[in-house]
Amino acid sequence: MDEEQWLLPIGSIIRDPVGGTYVVEALLGRGGFGAVYLVREQHIKQQVFALKEEIHPNRYQRDNLTVEADILRRLQHSALPRVYRVFEDVQRQRSYMLMEYIAGQTLDALRKEQPEQRFPLPLALELLEPIVDALIYLHHQDPPIVHRDIKPANIIVPTSHTAAVLVDFGLAKEYVEDRTTNAVRPATPGYAAPEQYGGGTTPRADLY
Repeated sequence: MDEEQWLLPIGSIIRDPVGGTYVVEALLGRGGFGAVYLVREQHIKQQVFALKEEIHPNRYQRDNLTVEADILRRLQHSALPRVYRVFEDVQRQRSYMLMEYIAGQTLDALRKEQPEQRFPLPLALELLEPIVDALIYLHHQDPPIVHRDIKPANIIVPTSHTAAVLVDFGLAKEYVEDRTTNAVRPATPGYAAPEQYGGGTTPRADLY
């Protein structure tokens, strides 16, 4: 299927079975057969959200979206996004996750604006401090949570000048010692730890 055929046009209405109605205002990102949209609650205009979408999801994709939402819902950290709920649009054959919208740019986009596309070391340390703190928080959960996709494109620096936020927990897993789980979604070349290409991952993979 051509990507442009499944992307929702601006102004599309998405209805949550429990009562929410959302209007698509912008496309925030896309990849594979999924997208993330900026949506506004139709009846409460000041409420905006990020809405992650899976197109024609199979059972694994639906389960993965639910796991991602369940992980984030129980976490409380300023450098992690809030998740509100997961729901399905049976008619369109799509699954959705409604999340906190964080206005800002990814670390990858900001890097490209820097001289020689590199951050000065003091600025890099400042930007990454809250991300490191979030990883310490994740790895101290019981059981520990491993993100498995740490990269500049998954870090948002808010325009409000608040701390950077780590997003996209689509590869995250709970780490149980002596039990390994391989990534099904391809790892990101240049950022994934070597063990993600065939072995099991531990919290050390996030620090690679």
